[in-house]
Amino acid sequence: MCNGVIRRISSTLYPNIFILKYLKSRGRATAAIEQRALKYIRSGYRKLLSFETSSGGFEWFGRAPGHLGLTAYGVLQFTDMKAFTEVDDKMLRRTREFLFRHRDSIGGFQHVKGAYGRFAHMQSAAADAYIVYALSNAGMGAEITQQYDTAVQKALRLKDGYLVTLMANAAVYQKKESDYQRLIKLANRLYRDSGLKASTGMVGSYGESLRTEVLALYAMALMHDKLTDKEVLYKVFGGMLEKRVTGFYGSTQSIVLTLEAVTQYRDFIRDLTDDVVIDFSVNENYTSVGSFSNFMLRTGDNVLTVRYDKGSSFVPYEFEAQYHTYRPPSRDRTVVALTTQLGDTVARVGSTVRMEVAVTNLEQNAQPMVVARIGIPAGLTAQTWQLKEMTEKQQVSYYEIFDNWLVFYWTDFKPAEVKKISLDLKAEIGGTFKGKASNVYLYYTPEEKQWNEGVGIRIDP
Repeated sequence: MCNGVIRRISSTLYPNIFILKYLKSRGRATAAIEQRALKYIRSGYRKLLSFETSSGGFEWFGRAPGHLGLTAYGVLQFTDMKAFTEVDDKMLRRTREFLFRHRDSIGGFQHVKGAYGRFAHMQSAAADAYIVYALSNAGMGAEITQQYDTAVQKALRLKDGYLVTLMANAAVYQKKESDYQRLIKLANRLYRDSGLKASTGMVGSYGESLRTEVLALYAMALMHDKLTDKEVLYKVFGGMLEKRVTGFYGSTQSIVLTLEAVTQYRDFIRDLTDDVVIDFSVNENYTSVGSFSNFMLRTGDNVLTVRYDKGSSFVPYEFEAQYHTYRPPSRDRTVVALTTQLGDTVARVGSTVRMEVAVTNLEQNAQPMVVARIGIPAGLTAQTWQLKEMTEKQQVSYYEIFDNWLVFYWTDFKPAEVKKISLDLKAEIGGTFKGKASNVYLYYTPEEKQWNEGVGIRIDP
């Protein structure tokens, strides 16, 4: 099987590109740091190539037909990557031509049935706008004039935050100043009135992940306006950064767009010196940047105070608190549910133990890709032959094993559908074990997880 799904590769590869860009622009990229980042970039690039499909374009698991939105995302990555490593020009040309072949006669794109097109609830306008944004970023102009004009008009007409901010950035790349001014003025009004409310993202993201994507796109668009109010820009960044949960900003799209916005922000405020001081205190206890002590916290409400020097009130900051738990809290808005149950809580080495897994779509609407991470107790192992058989029989779309989780992917769920899996786990080692907490979520809304406490077992010699 492949080395991992494209999302997980991109979520580690693309951030390294932005981090290296930032360090080099600030003169802080030591030879050791640069070599390490380049190693990750080159390794990730080779892995990404394995997801090109036989019919052209890219797909989550490398299976035809290619997904237009994901292919456009690939164009973005490969274009940015060229600054740091050699990229196959023939592959990049082939990838762009795959998107060109799917242009339709009315200014949009023909989404491949069986890939993006199977999700009727996703707006084609969001996918079309994203493709235009990606190709514009990659330097395409005359090839997508009709698609660009159509996407701009849809954004202005629909007044959707995602469409408006995407196309404001596309207008910058296309050097269409009049379009940019119309779009950024509309974005400013939508931000004031509704916080840039949006329906969905390119691959069906919603909730906090979608909001982070929109804010990042808005921030990048704002930085192209010389008259931008820095206080407004700071508030936008604050809204973005506060959504970070367990080290991530939601989906791959929201992570990448946030990092790109932060990188651009450092260039935007280049006039600020590096000796700007930000003082923090927690419950009136002073703490320096990068340090924190548990004794500062108390039961109930806690007060974080931030003070800037030199009047630099538009310098963004981030405060992060970490904790450990056997079962993280589930979110209230989850639309999929997971149950896991072991057939026996006591077994002998060499025997097999049945684990029943059920994933349920809680809504009467179809859902896009779903991910279930199943915590397997350390003394038990999944049997590879059985996992491969499940994939061949299409009980699951894909599986992989990492971080002590057995991870299943399904490309879509029908309304109220329940998918059940029976795993025969082999007892390998004697002892008492407890698996990691299991969770389930929509692929592009990873912050909306439902968690189950890990299952436990005693294995006798």
